[in-house]
Amino acid sequence: MKIELFLDKILLYYDEPQVFSAKDNISTNYLVMLVDYENDAPVYVALPVSEKKLQLVLEGKLDMRLAFMESELGCWYMIKGFEDTKVWAQSADFEAMPETYLPEEGLFLPTKDVLMDYSVIGA
Repeated sequence: MKIELFLDKILLYYDEPQVFSAKDNISTNYLVMLVDYENDAPVYVALPVSEKKLQLVLEGKLDMRLAFMESELGCWYMIKGFEDTKVWAQSADFEAMPETYLPEEGLFLPTKDVLMDYSVIGA
């Protein structure tokens, strides 16, 4: 299944977005993390998350490893590129987040530091 996501907030940036939040057409929240490169292009994993789980991550109360290991819906999506603030995500073909994609334990996002908030553009 392929879904359209819209970039919401860039949460961690180093040369390119490393972690960002996104939403779909019905405002489901997604936490998205850079996990690999294919042909020099970034590959991301998108995880649908509840508002509560997203807030825990944003407030630095939930480590990124645990956030991505435990999917509330039991699914993940792969993103292999995006245009402006729109991304296309494809259902991932794994039942658990691969260990090689997971960050080290203890990686917390900097609290209250949103680098770019796309949710206010056009508001």
